[in-house]
Amino acid sequence: RCQSLQVEDWKHIFHCTSTSAQTAHKSFLTNIRTKLQQLKFSDPMIQASLTGADAWLNTQTPTFPDIHNILNMTISELDPILPLIRTAFTHQSAIGWDQLFCGRLASSWFEAHDKYCDLRHLGPKYYATTTGLSLIKVLLQETLHIWKARNESIHGATYEENQQIRTANADQSIRYYHRIQHKFSQSDQDILFSNTIQTLLDKSLHYKENWVHLCLTCLDPPALTNTESTIDDSSPLTNDSDPSPPLSSAPNIHPFFKIHDSQFR
Repeated sequence: RCQSLQVEDWKHIFHCTSTSAQTAHKSFLTNIRTKLQQLKFSDPMIQASLTGADAWLNTQTPTFPDIHNILNMTISELDPILPLIRTAFTHQSAIGWDQLFCGRLASSWFEAHDKYCDLRHLGPKYYATTTGLSLIKVLLQETLHIWKARNESIHGATYEENQQIRTANADQSIRYYHRIQHKFSQSDQDILFSNTIQTLLDKSLHYKENWVHLCLTCLDPPALTNTESTIDDSSPLTNDSDPSPPLSSAPNIHPFFKIHDSQFR
């Protein structure tokens, strides 16, 4: 996940600026454009709807685009449908552009589309009663693709990739906690850091993840903050400027160690 977040929420999946996320966003817009063209939606409507969606993905306030110049169309060509498209854009902004990714479209989009079908004398299969369901289905499918791409970027697309990512994360955490071991109570230090860092790094993934979890549990409040988590792991494990390790006033054994003590000796 992104370093600035402990947990990525639903909106972050769409607002993430990582390379993999941006690629997924571009794919979404391209595939929706293709589908809208297949369903015979008007170019002004396609431009307006995708401009709004793109702005929301980039955490910008959606504004109605200058369709005349973007599409090089005369005002007379847009007269019958442009006001309807503008109304639909306004309605979608009121509903929320995030709702578009859930398949929740303002009904005025379809009213504008039906008007366009009347003007172009398109067949019944292109009217909103038929194309609406197909469009919503594609929107939901493409939204799931964005989620899947983000999920694979964080956790890996295969079991092997997942193991590599988890191992890298565990090793990074082990190096970090060794850097700040003086923040633990003396009794916890004696148990948690009785092994060398290399010995810990050579352990199984299951062991290392349990060890990291115990470290996090023992720190109250947790010492792992957004600022501290960015410390370069390649720097020395000890720092002369660090204060001396605090002495614990009472050598109480943490409850977790009472259960798992033998695993960390």
